[in-house]
Parts: sequence; C-alpha cells; structure tokens
Amino acid sequence: MLRSILYIFLANIIISCSSDNLSQEKIKSINPIPVPNETEKYMSSFISKIEYFSFPEQASVTRIDKAQVFEENYIFADYDLSYSLSIIDKEMNFVANIQKFGEGPGEYLVIHDFTINRDRKTIDILSLKKLIRYDFQGNFIDEFKLPGVFTKIQHTDKESYILYRPSATHKDLISPDNNSILWIWDVKTNEITNIPSPVEEIKLPFFKERNNLNFQDGKILFSANFLDTIYSYNLNGKLINKNYFTGKNKYLPYDLMAKTKGRLTPEQKSEYYYHHANLLEDNKHIISRLIFNGYLTNIIYFKEKEQSILFSKTENDIDGGYNYIMPVILNEGYLISTLEAPYLVERFENKNESDSSSFNSFAEKLTINSPLVLMKYHLK
Repeated sequence: MLRSILYIFLANIIISCSSDNLSQEKIKSINPIPVPNETEKYMSSFISKIEYFSFPEQASVTRIDKAQVFEENYIFADYDLSYSLSIIDKEMNFVANIQKFGEGPGEYLVIHDFTINRDRKTIDILSLKKLIRYDFQGNFIDEFKLPGVFTKIQHTDKESYILYRPSATHKDLISPDNNSILWIWDVKTNEITNIPSPVEEIKLPFFKERNNLNFQDGKILFSANFLDTIYSYNLNGKLINKNYFTGKNKYLPYDLMAKTKGRLTPEQKSEYYYHHANLLEDNKHIISRLIFNGYLTNIIYFKEKEQSILFSKTENDIDGGYNYIMPVILNEGYLISTLEAPYLVERFENKNESDSSSFNSFAEKLTINSPLVLMKYHLK
C-alpha cells in the first residue's frame, strides 16, 4: 500500500508539473506547452526558406551531438566518433579544431559535455575527472579537477558552473548523504553547493543525454529524458520558470517508466509520449524532442501564439530536399541541422524530377566523401 502511495505521489510530481509540489522557490511563470495530436505533414507550414552549406574540409567533427553559437562562431561537438570539437565562423570559414585525445595535461579520453565561458571567452570541455579549458584557436589553457562524477556542465557567471549528475548514478560514485542532481561549482575555490531540484527524489532510468543542460536566451535550461517539464534557472541557480508538456495524448506514467526502467515495448511507445530532451530556446520559440507514436519527434512552441507544432518525417515541399530536420541550433529565428553528405546524395539521386531548386543546385556537387553538410531553416 505504501509503495502504491509513493508511486502515486511521484507520478503526480512528474506528470503534473504545474503543481506547487515541485518547488518552494518563487517562480515567475509556469506555462503549458501544448502537444498537438499529430505531426506536421508539410515543411512549408513552418519553414520559409532553406540554405545549404558544406563544412570546411579541415573540420574534424563527423556527427554532431551538441552545438553552440558564440559571437560570430558556431561550435560543434562530436562526442562519440571523432572525440572532437570544431569552431567555424558564421560565414562557414574554418577557425580551429579541439582534438586532444589522450591522458596527459589538456587531453581527454571522453567528452561528456562542453560549455562556453562567456566571461573568459573560452571553450570548456567536461571529461571524466576534469574540466579542460581551451581558447577559440583550440589551444589548451588550463584544467580543473572535478569535485565528483558529473555528466553535464554549463557556465553561469565568472568562475561558476552548474553541474548535473543523473539521479540513477551508482551509489558508490556519490555521497550517501546527498542525492542532489544539480550543483553550483566554483572552479577557483573548488566550493560546491547543491541547487534544490524539483525532481531529485525521482530515480529516472539512465539514458545518455545529449543536450539537457544548456544556456539559451540568457538563462539556464534543464530537463532530463522522461521528465515532462523544462526548468529555467537564472545565473545564480534560482528556479525562475517552468514549461510543461500537456495535451490529449497520454504522457508516460511514472510507475510504468519505473517498472520498465524505460525499456518500453513498441506498443507502449505508441500508446504514450515522453520527453527526449534537446533544449533550445530564443525569444520567440522553445524547441525540444519527444518520443511520439514511437518515433523521435521535434516540438516547437511559438511563445507569441502559445501554439506548438510537431515534426518528424515531414515532406519537404520547399525545395524537394531531405525530409527530416534534427535541430542542433536555434538562433535569431532559424534552425540549424547537420547531416552526413551521403544522405543528401541518395536523396538527390532518387528524385524523379530535375529542377533548379536550392537543394538540387547544392546536392549535385556532392559526393559520398564530401564533408558534413549544414542546413539552415528559416522559421515562419
């Protein structure tokens, strides 16, 4: 009976995120993100224009896990294939690579995350036991020993960072008297302070997260896979805003998620939807990802209209190009997605019609050995 009550209590926390149970912090706003009943069929319903660019030949990245915009540069990270970051300016000129695989000073064996220190204008990489700092030319500057095991990091102010540790982290890797998942860390003093989190009591199944802690639109965004809420923190680590998913479709119940440890059957994936965090925001939009009808699906919330759209495989009726958009950057009203060239070559070769569209003009010059492609989608 007690266990059932606990499940109900936790389910109310994760599913009803507009509830006061989430936090005792004073929150400026709690806003619903409506989830439509179906995905968009045509790209032209929300995109006005598509531009195509090839990455510079010198860029080391081969598949993008996370990207950031800083001043006139894009920073792209490839965690698993090339273990590197590439810095490219907005004119698509090569700036530098950070590719320091190894065990020595300034080197890493794993990239868990990266962040931009906007005060020092550096790129800081989170690895297994240390934070490594580089300049925008890819040169090693300094490194700092981490005060524990963490998987995500975000610079806040001066020498302070927010650190994230999944709630499912093995007990041998954390202090037994503190189950916090978010922390403020000062790299100079090595002082660490936990941030009260609305969800630290919930033991979410561990799945690798790519972009669930991010600096966007002047604040820190945080969520996690399976959570139905996106939390916004100010640069002092105070919770200031919550945006939660709501709609006619059924959100994955916590008790089912806990019972299955997130290993859902195809039928369960079709019956419920749930969050698969990819947090992006500007002054007009919020973007993330859901598993919807069993498929990885993007959601865009238009703040002024208070409306959302879902898109997964969407017919490209603008230029006949690729039918999928997987955003890694949202900036000034446009989305950036990246893709390996062979996918576009195949799409071009399989098209029945030949025209002078921007896609055809670009794709006809590609080969399967061409570098990564950047696609810039202008939102309506």
